[in-house]
Amino acid sequence: MNNLFKRFKHFANRSIGNRISIFFIPFTIVLITTVGMVSFIKYYSTLKDQIIRDTMKIIEQVGNNVDFYFTDIKTPMAMIARNNNVVQALKNYGEMTPQERLFIERDIEAFTYNINSFKSYIGDLIIVGNNGFKLNLRTSSRILYNYDFLNADWLKELVEKSEKGIQYISTHECDYYPKTELPYDKIVSAVLPVYDNTQNIGYIICDINLRKLNRIFDSLNLSHDGVIFMVDQQGKIIFHPNEEN
Repeated sequence: MNNLFKRFKHFANRSIGNRISIFFIPFTIVLITTVGMVSFIKYYSTLKDQIIRDTMKIIEQVGNNVDFYFTDIKTPMAMIARNNNVVQALKNYGEMTPQERLFIERDIEAFTYNINSFKSYIGDLIIVGNNGFKLNLRTSSRILYNYDFLNADWLKELVEKSEKGIQYISTHECDYYPKTELPYDKIVSAVLPVYDNTQNIGYIICDINLRKLNRIFDSLNLSHDGVIFMVDQQGKIIFHPNEEN
């Protein structure tokens, strides 16, 4: 009984400050911890939103630049596909005399040179006929005469589909040039099937200069683990800065 009384008396004699501190210190620790956690969560959320906004701006900018290249190639490809000399070569090349072949090839070369003079993002324009006709820009390295475009791994699937309109082929080998004259190691291509009424007679292949695309992607200010790449409407990768992907 005396021991209990002494304890009560000792507690009663404590200062108000001491008694308040017993309860205030734990409360303060909990409050600071809670405020810190809330502040961190808010800061992290704000930072994440800012990163997302900045990334979307970069993607929009890249999209506009790349869209310019891929949209602008449609005009020269369509002009070549509608050119009368091109259509005649794709239809009748096998029946032409050597002199007729020479004349029509020169006319096509002059035509393609004129429409491509100021489009540095076009690596090459190649005309391929189902009848064996093959011709590319005279400003580029000459393609291999015996190269079988229609059965090449990178083009064969598109040929078998027989779809109309421009289609894109992801990064592939450009092994249709002599090894000593390879303009690029890899290339991205746009392909436009050419039709005479309803009959497919050949293809216009536009090789897009990868150096131009790489410059766009290399200029991006992304985090060290960030990457932007292009896919087509089906989700197939057209271009990836890391070619292995």
